[in-house]
Amino acid sequence: MKGQRIAILGESRNGRLAQQIAANGGRIMASVGATTTMLVVAADEPFGYVRYDAEFKKAEARRLAGDDIHIVSASALLSTLPDRRDV
Repeated sequence: MKGQRIAILGESRNGRLAQQIAANGGRIMASVGATTTMLVVAADEPFGYVRYDAEFKKAEARRLAGDDIHIVSASALLSTLPDRRDV
């Protein structure tokens, strides 16, 4: 996660998900911007109504334009992180 600039959709930027990301070296962003490398959605794919959120649309537009930004569910991301119970 080191070097990743991550926006979170559907959960607090100060919540447990954000803490786990930060504990693994990710930097939490306030919103999707030009330097954001990942949007983590606190919902399961195919994301349903979340697809209509402005932040999701920005991330998807950047991805379709060829930018290196990934859109993943929180559960998919957490499954790749080491189990950190101290967070």
